[in-house]
Amino acid sequence: MRYFIFSIFALFVIEANSQNYEELLIISIEVEKNKGLHKIQNDYWVVSINSWTNPNEKSLYPFNIEGFSATDLDECCIDKELILFNPTTSESFDFEDGFLQSQNNLLSLVKENRTKVQTINKKWKSGIREKITIYVTPVNGIFCTCEVKHKNEHIDIGFEGEILMPISDFEYNPIFLKSDLYKNILVCTYLIFKKLIACPFLRQR
Repeated sequence: MRYFIFSIFALFVIEANSQNYEELLIISIEVEKNKGLHKIQNDYWVVSINSWTNPNEKSLYPFNIEGFSATDLDECCIDKELILFNPTTSESFDFEDGFLQSQNNLLSLVKENRTKVQTINKKWKSGIREKITIYVTPVNGIFCTCEVKHKNEHIDIGFEGEILMPISDFEYNPIFLKSDLYKNILVCTYLIFKKLIACPFLRQR
């Protein structure tokens, strides 16, 4: 009973303090290689549609869409600080009921409704060739935002700042693709796509 009460309280804290309904443009960066152990890799970033027109608010975030623990989610949504590279014996993967299904639904929604906006081909001296394809998917839902930290000061994760993590109530927003704001965002984000490609710390295997 005590554990049940604590779980309800923790859920209330998350919902009351950290979760926000957001309109997002999810940027999927798919990297295909002709050699190597991981021939297909994916990065996810998001543009916050709500804050795009407000110069005082940040609009672009890395998106930690999968591969995290329940402990990581609590750190982000409750403590507002996600500590990377800090595994402990108390690390929990016991998510709230329905969360994993909601997460899988989001991944499917993003993949099935993505729109290709750019393709970049690279060839390295080592003989490795990369095909980098960039897609966008407008999605609404509940997300939380937090600061990224890493415990080992000698590890460079290639990023400092805030990230987004998914919570629930995701839905595809196709109407946004016809808006003038979408065209405006797309023109501006073309200039930073190459920088996004160079930041692999959230890359999903």
